Amino acid sequence: PVISSDLHYAPRPLTPPLTGLPAQEEALLAWNATTPPAVIAEQSPEPIQPSSLWQLIQQEQNIPFDVNHPRIQQEMKRYTRKPGYLKQVTKRSEPFLYHIVQRLRSHNLPLDLVALPVIESAYNPHAIFKHGAAGLWQFISSTGKLYGLEQGRWYDARHDVLRSTEAAAQYLTHLVEEFHGDWALALASY
Repeated sequence: PVISSDLHYAPRPLTPPLTGLPAQEEALLAWNATTPPAVIAEQSPEPIQPSSLWQLIQQEQNIPFDVNHPRIQQEMKRYTRKPGYLKQVTKRSEPFLYHIVQRLRSHNLPLDLVALPVIESAYNPHAIFKHGAAGLWQFISSTGKLYGLEQGRWYDARHDVLRSTEAAAQYLTHLVEEFHGDWALALASY
């Protein structure tokens, strides 16, 4: 869907075909080599370009944190020392960013969370780490299964950006509720 500048933090209702993952899966399953799936988009008079989408994300940062905390300063320096790396990760995020923003908004989650895949996988949906965490959102096998991400010999839904993003939004919603709105604890347990 097209994201427009009239969006505010509280997500507006989505059209019925966009409300759940099953409709998206049906569209993907209906795809074949000669007929691409229909694109479902809500038309907007002013579509946001990727650079202004980042501005929207920046404006809607709602997770409070102390930017002067020594640990945060250390991590900020680590990322800013390698501007080429941040540019590469930002470029890698482009195919996924609109979908992630939409999913976060549909779950009423703060847009700050688009940074989580930067830390978890550097926005690489094929990432696999030594302890078995996989995909953009780095689900371990048991958590992935708990949130409906099948894993088999030929298909691992943890690498499926649509399905894993929905699972991540559900999991983050669960965690922040579990910790009574404390995002520091929710993100630490993620």
